[in-house]
Amino acid sequence: MTEARATRVLIAGCGDLGGRLGTTLARTGHRVWGLRRRVENLPAELEPIAGDLSAPDSLPSLPEVDIVAYTAAADGFSDEAYRSAYVEGVRTLLTALKRPPERWLHVGSTSVYTQSDGVEVDESSPTSPEQFAGLRLLEGERLLFEAAEERGFRAVVVRFAGIYGPGRTRLLDTIRQGQATCFEPPVWTNRIHVEDCVGVLDHLGKLVTPEPIYLGVDSEPALDGEVKRWLARRLDLPDPPVGQPSERARRLRSSKRCSNRLLLDSGYEFRYPDFRTGYGALIEDLPA
Repeated sequence: MTEARATRVLIAGCGDLGGRLGTTLARTGHRVWGLRRRVENLPAELEPIAGDLSAPDSLPSLPEVDIVAYTAAADGFSDEAYRSAYVEGVRTLLTALKRPPERWLHVGSTSVYTQSDGVEVDESSPTSPEQFAGLRLLEGERLLFEAAEERGFRAVVVRFAGIYGPGRTRLLDTIRQGQATCFEPPVWTNRIHVEDCVGVLDHLGKLVTPEPIYLGVDSEPALDGEVKRWLARRLDLPDPPVGQPSERARRLRSSKRCSNRLLLDSGYEFRYPDFRTGYGALIEDLPA
């Protein structure tokens, strides 16, 4: 991570993404702890810490570390679940750490941007969410940045878009099951392969002076229908029908083109720079 030396890393909320990141770091010589409620599913390379970020009394004494990677995810799609994961969990961990880390890598989401007119969005674009998801994510970010300023550590938030890859095949599954619809009017979408999520976090942990916020998206925003039709044809299936999203999807969906220019300028090189390379590799690995 930071510089070229081995570091001590705590992955907080260590699920799929955190486990992948922790495994990558451990295999390159870093000492890594994984914090989660149930530790039996942690990768073998990580040292387990059993604890619940939503229950401060459940946390044991935590090791002093150089890096915190906060990769917690909400247990469900509700205000309570989002507050627990992205606000109270951050507060709990900040309190539990005896010494602040040198750097805190924080997994956020582009859902804090609600632009719906296809405009390009970057790190300086306004955030004005009205739904609880974006509001809680921003609340957690503010809490983190305030603590970083007060306690003298560097906080880096990565706002990821739709993460896909092994074990994250929801869109691909809907295409294969004939359940997908190409939205009308067309909607701009953004995504990133899970292996690039790991690569981005690893990369930003090594930068000497990273920016406070990055958009974690690949290099090609794409229209919803373009992606779904490409997937169907790649799978030798009929094009999905055109239709309107459900009322719930309409309320939650934005239409924006997220820019990864700042991330590219920092020196990161994508393994999967667009949906074709990422989904193409995923499809190649599907069982016959």
